[in-house]
Amino acid sequence: MSHLPFPIVRFDPSTAQRVIRLSAVLIVVVFIGFAFTKSVNAGYVRSSFLQCSNQNNTLGQCKWIGSNVQDQNSVYIEGMALAQRIYYDGITNRATSPQTTHVISWNTQWTKGSKHAYDWLVSYAQAQALSTAVGGFSLTMNYCADLSTAGQAPTETDNCNAVYPNGNRISVAVPDDSFISGQCDVGLCNTQDRINAFEALFGNRTIDVYTNQPVTGTLTQEHKSCAGSTYANGADSGDKDQCWTLTLVPTNTANPPTIVVIQAAGHISAGWDPANQDGVGWGGQFSAGNISGSPYHFKDIKLDGEGGSQDNQLNATAIPVRPTLSTAVSAATVSYPTQFRDRATITGISGLGAPQGQIYFYICGPTQTITPCNTNTATVQSIVNLTTGANNTSTAQSTLYTPTQNGYYCFAIGYLRTKTNPPGYNHYSNQTQTLTTNECVQVTGAPTSAELLSFNAKRLKDPTKVQTTWVTGTELNVVGFKVWRKVNSGEWKLLTQSPVAALYVGQVNGGKYKFVDDTAKLNKSYRYKLEIVNANNQSQWSDVIAVR
Repeated sequence: MSHLPFPIVRFDPSTAQRVIRLSAVLIVVVFIGFAFTKSVNAGYVRSSFLQCSNQNNTLGQCKWIGSNVQDQNSVYIEGMALAQRIYYDGITNRATSPQTTHVISWNTQWTKGSKHAYDWLVSYAQAQALSTAVGGFSLTMNYCADLSTAGQAPTETDNCNAVYPNGNRISVAVPDDSFISGQCDVGLCNTQDRINAFEALFGNRTIDVYTNQPVTGTLTQEHKSCAGSTYANGADSGDKDQCWTLTLVPTNTANPPTIVVIQAAGHISAGWDPANQDGVGWGGQFSAGNISGSPYHFKDIKLDGEGGSQDNQLNATAIPVRPTLSTAVSAATVSYPTQFRDRATITGISGLGAPQGQIYFYICGPTQTITPCNTNTATVQSIVNLTTGANNTSTAQSTLYTPTQNGYYCFAIGYLRTKTNPPGYNHYSNQTQTLTTNECVQVTGAPTSAELLSFNAKRLKDPTKVQTTWVTGTELNVVGFKVWRKVNSGEWKLLTQSPVAALYVGQVNGGKYKFVDDTAKLNKSYRYKLEIVNANNQSQWSDVIAVR
């Protein structure tokens, strides 16, 4: 019996099919392994684009995720900043477009439904400062955490640790922004004014770039999507983006970087935050807390024009809701010098408890007509702690205010959330109210700020001329005088087209004045009166003098 050099194996049909399938899988695995090994050295770019969830599971510990930041993993208060991390390696070996200078671009959401989402970019250090100042808790960045530890060495984690913090670091300035927004409490609002207010508190805005070889970098910004066209000042209603472009140029083109780690954070728009970001807000109705869903996009990252499908989103549930503010003054009309005050009621959401914190009472005026008070420019009349009550409601009342002149005095209020309920977190966002309904008091019967000692009128030797004279004792709040004339039972007519300027504006001194009416006629009776105009464009009147 002869022997074959190898045994004969018999297959049934089902076994043959399994072997074919297994062989196909092995071929694919071998091919993928070969392709990955080769591409790392000639054209393969690894990338990671993650954002910081800050309560996942410990409040203040940054866990980098590629999914939605929302209330189950994060707490973000208006005025804080959401950190983003962009990672690349192998970028100089790109087979499709080998180059040494690299351009990285991305979009951020400027407005969503005419409400502001992300204002501008800041550094990680500024994001940490904002977490403490606004949120009330410290933030640990965990800079190279949550990158891949798999694949061919060095891994993403290895590369990040190689450049942070001891690699080549550049701090890139975030550009100024002259854009005028149409989405704010009062008319058009200058973005740069808010940037200036922010930087006065937290320093110049920057982002940081770490590489394994030295580079220089510049950052530009436009009000547009990176694939679209710019929009004009005031035309930011609806949904609008900003485009950011970072250009990196190697110091030595013969030895360009292969690893790039970009650290940047998006500033979440604020409505009002007097304790931490005074002047930064857009107004209570135009900020991030008014947006629903997951519209805070940080998206479309592109390296040299390639990529762009990733989208890091912040869900509105991560931002505490706004309470409802209502106010009522103690009286609609008072006679000088009766005091008055404002009362505030702050109503929360069922199940979240009563809002806790402080109420800032602002007062404006006096003015001749009812005029809304602007919390960005008004005077703080008093700051009062809220008293919690039943049915998710808290209340506060201002200190008594003593008027000084006639006119309308209007209040505005701002709710400043507490940072310690529970520790490090509060269920509500800051809120303002600047409506005039139930917020204004009319004051009557106040004395003039000028002590008018006398007012007289007489015909001169030329009977077609009437001379008026007056003497003041003090002119503490006087800017000028107007002379009025009335013929018999006719209408009053202003004779001084330009007011006669006060001689001693803001002083206790008084002055002597005269004005000649050279349009008088013979055989007519006239009546004259003097209008005293103060610095608030309010008027006091003299007695009426008759001349025949």
